[in-house]
Amino acid sequence: MGSIRLAVAGTDGSDAKLFLEKLEDREDLEITSLFPLETAPEEYDALRFRKKNWLKEKIEDFDFSQTDVAVFYSAPSRSRDAILSALEAGCAVIDATGGPVPQGGILMIPAAGGSPADTRGRLFVSPPPPVISSVLALGPVIRRFGLERAEITALESASASGYGAVMELAGQTAGLLNGRSVTHRHFPVQSAFNVIPSVIGASPDGEDRQYSDHELAVIAGLESFLPELAGKTSCSCFTVPMFHGYCAHISFTPAVPVSLEELRAALEEEPSLEYVAAETVSPVTHGTDRERQVITRLRSSAGCSGEFNMFAVMDSTMAGMVLNSLGILEWISRELF
Repeated sequence: MGSIRLAVAGTDGSDAKLFLEKLEDREDLEITSLFPLETAPEEYDALRFRKKNWLKEKIEDFDFSQTDVAVFYSAPSRSRDAILSALEAGCAVIDATGGPVPQGGILMIPAAGGSPADTRGRLFVSPPPPVISSVLALGPVIRRFGLERAEITALESASASGYGAVMELAGQTAGLLNGRSVTHRHFPVQSAFNVIPSVIGASPDGEDRQYSDHELAVIAGLESFLPELAGKTSCSCFTVPMFHGYCAHISFTPAVPVSLEELRAALEEEPSLEYVAAETVSPVTHGTDRERQVITRLRSSAGCSGEFNMFAVMDSTMAGMVLNSLGILEWISRELF
């Protein structure tokens, strides 16, 4: 692997801090220079990485020609112009903002295996947790048995909508428990003690739509990694009153007859998955500080011959954005430098 000059945007956030913490332990990835970028860094503020202090710089003023790779964890609205500047300077860019996939962006999930079909681009996107989770859960099934159909019910935490949404949930929870009225800004209704379906809205021609933009993006992302599911996937996304974590109920129909034992064996052999049968699995107990996605409640669907379902729980920060971005960085270092 080649040496890399690395810029990381959003180092004041928890995702970027965890990314750098994991990167520090990766001695096989040689980082010759690190440029921590923030929107408004304090004067002389520095970040400690691999026994050196690296001065934080303002993202709007940064010259990306100094770097080989730029990783963006900053908010999508704050990252858009900087990503364009980095691409214009010739950087390879890892977009881990969680925002819409930019034009020309190449979705990557290194843990799912394979390489991008088109490596001419320099903009690599870490997909949102529902895509990563579904690809990792269904990948071993489709490789062994094929799939006729898949349906995903995604339960997303407030952190999927950013730090402001997490703080809004915390404030609403405290307010309601103390008998106070609350306001909402990050969601169309209050998020505390509530379940919010992904907002659909009207189509440009005014007709009703069946799926929200977010749900359509999840379906498109899933089908880009598992093209066998093109036109055979549905997705429903809900925001639930969790601060962090991700979980999903996944129903699927293999293309050939298969037993529960065969499905379980396929899932247990997958390095990115941890199959748990006897415990009560939840985002609180199994969705924090775990590098692998947990699969449980694998069972046949009552009344639906050949259909199965399972429950997936993932640390959306660790197994989702951080380790996936780290895997993309490793791929870039190996293939492009």
